[in-house]
Amino acid sequence: MTLIMKMSLRQENVHRVCGPLLGLSPLELEVLLDQSFEEVRSFYEENHGLNKNLEKRQNYFFAKSFLDGCKSVTGKISREKHLETPQIFVEMGEKGYSTKYNPQINQRIAEKLAQFKRTNGNKVPADKIFSKQFTQNRNWIIEQQLAIVKYLCDLQEIYLQTGNLLDLKPVNQQNIVEHINYSASSVCRLIKNLSTKIPSGRVIFAYELIPGAKETNQKGTYALMRLKEDQTLYENGRWKVSDRELVPILENRFGIQVARRTISKYKRMTK
Repeated sequence: MTLIMKMSLRQENVHRVCGPLLGLSPLELEVLLDQSFEEVRSFYEENHGLNKNLEKRQNYFFAKSFLDGCKSVTGKISREKHLETPQIFVEMGEKGYSTKYNPQINQRIAEKLAQFKRTNGNKVPADKIFSKQFTQNRNWIIEQQLAIVKYLCDLQEIYLQTGNLLDLKPVNQQNIVEHINYSASSVCRLIKNLSTKIPSGRVIFAYELIPGAKETNQKGTYALMRLKEDQTLYENGRWKVSDRELVPILENRFGIQVARRTISKYKRMTK
């Protein structure tokens, strides 16, 4: 089997394992479960009634209507809302960084799933097949997210300690792809809106630890903002030195090598 065939097979397994939940945040999942409640119950009652042979039943989790529901909730939650309740907590111990998932989120999701029970005490089939599939797939996603965040924290240890953007290492999504052995598209969806509370107490998105191609721009603009604090270079909203003169200053003070025209771009980005 060729490498490309192996990668395709792995990607197929990812979609089979996590299905439509990949890329959805906990807040989006809560909305999804609320709006799916009646549809799930009617799906099983209309198509399967009280048939006790679970193996012969279709699973609403893989139904087109559920996939459409997943798409409908995507992007409906604001960035600020995602940051209010961090999904992953990062702690520093004697053996380095450790990650754990927010138990409050798990509890909320569990309570939502508990809705899929009959009011008379009998469980609808969804409780045995839809909810089980939902939980299984979500657990797989969480496992990957915890591993990714720990990997990133280990790589960006200095930055997490200093908070200095200049200490960010040039990590990109391809590094994660090689680490967990999944495709770039899967990695992108796994870290989408993945809010993380780092040891300093600050809540960030996991992608902030992946500067990638933006690394030079991030460091350059940060360095320029630091230079603005030097009154021999910048005062009263004006630079005292030219862009050409700033080129060697950035290299000598911060180790950043850029062209003169790039300085102009950094200035526009810091306004």
